Amino acid sequence: VALNGTAAGPGANGIEFVPGSYGVIRGLAIGGFQGAGIRSQSTGLIVNGCHVGTDAAGTTAVPNGNGIERVSGQTDIGGPATVERMVIAGNTGDGIRVLSGAGPIVHCYVGTDPSGNAMGNGGHGIHVAGGAFCQIGAPYISPCDADDVNQLLIANNAGDGIRVAPAASVAYVTAPRIFGNGGMSIDLGGDGPTANDYLDSDSGPNGLQNHPVLINADGISIGGEMSGAPNLLHRIEFFRGTGCGNAPKYLGYVEVTTDGTGYAPISFTCDPIPPASTLTATATNGYNTSEYAPCILSTNTPPGAPLAELYDASGI
Repeated sequence: VALNGTAAGPGANGIEFVPGSYGVIRGLAIGGFQGAGIRSQSTGLIVNGCHVGTDAAGTTAVPNGNGIERVSGQTDIGGPATVERMVIAGNTGDGIRVLSGAGPIVHCYVGTDPSGNAMGNGGHGIHVAGGAFCQIGAPYISPCDADDVNQLLIANNAGDGIRVAPAASVAYVTAPRIFGNGGMSIDLGGDGPTANDYLDSDSGPNGLQNHPVLINADGISIGGEMSGAPNLLHRIEFFRGTGCGNAPKYLGYVEVTTDGTGYAPISFTCDPIPPASTLTATATNGYNTSEYAPCILSTNTPPGAPLAELYDASGI
């Protein structure tokens, strides 16, 4: 079933749930609305298996303004099964805009068609513009479980992959595949790369969480260090790609606890790391996730491989 809003008029939303409502949206193609494809203030809404911003096949853009707007309440977007995958692509604004409310965002293709081909949104992939907590992605339990079949994919969007701004916003980001966006992969504050600070004492979106610093990678293990608030547990998640602007592959995680000076060494070993891989990582303290760390090149790279992409100041 396709809902086409090209004749709906200025500012019209495709489907809107008001406060106090409950519902399920499944298996629809929603496009052509100048407002949002789906706008939710629902007390309990489940949205999965839909194409938002495309035709029913998911191969042709039928743009909305924003794809999905979560304004308040509880809205779960996506689900673990393949049939629950959301395609949110081709919209003129953000793929998903979160103003408040709760509910996980999982197993969505944000900026691609169902086959993973580029069909970017005109704004950010996911923009967390408010709210005390937003879960983006589904955490893996096993440190070395890196099956990415049902992961969140955010690619080809004109803005950031994930933007967390303004200052009051909180987003827990785990195991995403982010690449090919016009801005940063993850941008806290919407102001470009955020530098680490002593004891991570600054404030802002996600507390401006410090990122890890990667130092070496030999094809088997990755080493680095975490500098942040003293005596706190951090979950360090690792990613690899073929260039510093791409992190399409989640590798796994390790947990470290900073000492009384705010320092913790990092050592991660799971599956072998392919040659010529660029590697990056995030740190999450509680529910605050950092931007990507400046990337490094694995030292098992063949002689003559390009080294110019060791660090990309745009974010990964």
